[in-house]
Amino acid sequence: MAVNNIGVCMCCEKEIHATGIISHLGRCRKLEKPNSGKEECELYTILLRDEIKTEYWMVIEVYETTKLSAIDTYLRKIWFKESELTSEFEIDGKKYSSKPSPDCLGMDISIKEAAKDITKLRYTHYFSSPTNLTVEIKRIERGIPYKRCVRLQARNKLPYNKCNVCRRAMATNIIEDKDSTTILCDRCLDKARKGNSTVSLAHSLARPIINTPRM
Repeated sequence: MAVNNIGVCMCCEKEIHATGIISHLGRCRKLEKPNSGKEECELYTILLRDEIKTEYWMVIEVYETTKLSAIDTYLRKIWFKESELTSEFEIDGKKYSSKPSPDCLGMDISIKEAAKDITKLRYTHYFSSPTNLTVEIKRIERGIPYKRCVRLQARNKLPYNKCNVCRRAMATNIIEDKDSTTILCDRCLDKARKGNSTVSLAHSLARPIINTPRM
């Protein structure tokens, strides 16, 4: 998979490189006028990035009373569809799990209380193999919060990967079986479905490539 660190600002829809996204948001956010009617509080700007597939990242804004469970729910919605599986935050050696145990605290705690002076956290979502995210608190400032306790500010664009067949167009579909993985553009997938391709669909199904590190 190709590494692509370009993302899109949710406010102005400009394409911005990951290295400049935080400074851009600091300027762009001031153009927006919140109408939530809420009182001013501390707002946390948080960058999340997959530890292995670094081309997958997003920036969210939460307010100081936002609980870890709300951030977990949001990440499951955006990146992880396996809602019944375990996930956890690790903050300064303490673990906060979606399924508390004697060794792990629960997520019913605010980001302000859990992180305190810590700026680097870790989030893990468990499936057949764990997906680990670095979680960095990039900025804390006072402001009027929005209605949603977790708000998406920016997100990576779907990484560009060439079709394995034509080697030209962007791959938008994936075919997996026990022996191999093939990524195809829409045109080459259509040929495969019609039997006009070296790619066989006899024992596998194609599915869209989605913008998640679980791909």
